[in-house]
Amino acid sequence: IDNEGAKCETGLALPFTKLDTLDLSRNRLTDTSPFAHLKSLSELWISGNDIKAFEDVEPIAGLELEGIYLEYNPVDKEFEYRKKLKEMIPSLNQIDANL
Repeated sequence: IDNEGAKCETGLALPFTKLDTLDLSRNRLTDTSPFAHLKSLSELWISGNDIKAFEDVEPIAGLELEGIYLEYNPVDKEFEYRKKLKEMIPSLNQIDANL
């Protein structure tokens, strides 16, 4: 699935009000905007995509995520990657394989 597939009416644009964990690892996602409306998410697994910068993660800053897996995205090479993620999403208890 790519960003367009995640945004289309037959994809993640639907509300999914009880969705707790979403695994879209190893795809071609370039940002997190397709997930911003999924308020029930507690875990988001999007490792191995093409998310390059913190601006691409910003759309999910309002979610109450407990865990996020972003390793193997270009953004995980950013300076103070884990610290910045925790500041952006304070509810996080798990970032990648470790906090």
